[in-house]
Amino acid sequence: MQFNPGIGGSITATTLENQFYTIVGHIQAIERDQVQNSNEANIVNSTLDQDAFLCSGNCAIYVYHEWNSAMSVFSYPNPYLETQWTEGESGDGNATNYNHALAERALLLIKAERNATNNPTATPLRFTGIRWEYLDSVINSPIPHNCLLNFSFELNIENINNGDGSTFKAKEYLQG
Repeated sequence: MQFNPGIGGSITATTLENQFYTIVGHIQAIERDQVQNSNEANIVNSTLDQDAFLCSGNCAIYVYHEWNSAMSVFSYPNPYLETQWTEGESGDGNATNYNHALAERALLLIKAERNATNNPTATPLRFTGIRWEYLDSVINSPIPHNCLLNFSFELNIENINNGDGSTFKAKEYLQG
């Protein structure tokens, strides 16, 4: 499914599937780095199976939910204070940090794969076990949040050979 990266953005993938996959890879690298992940956050657990051409895992994304009689607002606080994220200019994304970018892409993929227009071949759902976990109060560790967005994912990947060697990217399975 096409999803335009912003000019000068943190990622350059042009499909929603591959942007999600790329963000997962970036977050995994950040979470292993004690400087970039000084809060010791762990929102992504994933496995890349190069034999089966599959990237699978689960996420527990930190969310801060505010509500009053007029509206409900979700925000995605940044657990990786030593990282820089930018959507760039004129792209489709609106995220302000990696946590937010992961949530935005995941929610768009979840919605699209359940829509017959975007998933006309009825490809089995790749995002499952989706649940919003509302906490009784604000939890301050590793960052202030009062809600978690939980889900599991499984994306088919493909090996792309280019002049500099080979790399993996997520296979596009949605239309639009």
